[in-house]
Amino acid sequence: MIFAIDFDGTIVEHEYPEIGPEIPGAVNTLKDLQNKGHKIIIYTCRVAPRLAPIIEWFENRGFRPDAINKNVVRRHKPGYSKIMANVYIDDRNFPPFPGWDHVRQTFLPEKSISC
Repeated sequence: MIFAIDFDGTIVEHEYPEIGPEIPGAVNTLKDLQNKGHKIIIYTCRVAPRLAPIIEWFENRGFRPDAINKNVVRRHKPGYSKIMANVYIDDRNFPPFPGWDHVRQTFLPEKSISC
């Protein structure tokens, strides 16, 4: 599956324009999802030059997303900007984002939920 995941408030605490502390379990869950063959898109309102620090933040944690603010599959329409994913994870979802333990229970049921 393809996961489109917000950064601020979902992977890290909201401290924009700074990068807040990691929300417990976020990066380990992203790594586990990717290791199972899922694609991870970081879908954020941050644009250059505020993208470079999050790329470095992920690298420092040993994680490389499959894409940031772009699709991992080609779209046939030029200029098509909607991020296409099977699952969207964002702290501003409705219903509200239930947390990384819930993501693990739903998509990685064989993994321990203790992150």
